[in-house]
Amino acid sequence: MGGAAPATRQRSAVLAQTLRGLDINDYILIGYSLGGRRGLYHSCHGQDPRLRALYVEGAHPGLADAPACRQRVQHDMGVGAALCRRPAGGGVGRLVPPADV
Repeated sequence: MGGAAPATRQRSAVLAQTLRGLDINDYILIGYSLGGRRGLYHSCHGQDPRLRALYVEGAHPGLADAPACRQRVQHDMGVGAALCRRPAGGGVGRLVPPADV
């Protein structure tokens, strides 16, 4: 995670600044996917003693090299394109089972 994108470092700093500005003295971060990745970065590098806990679901610390990053982007673009080609009513809703209400 040391090679985090500048946007990740910047968002960690903005988060700390925002919480200070709101006078929040302790907090828990909850992150999913990219939010989890940013939470991982913030908890490891943000150096904020007010952070009490981090809950993460479906996050990954990141890929180490440029070829792996390019391969992941190509894969994700392919998945996105496949979802866009689905007929109306057959998109993401078909991927997520309906909740029992």
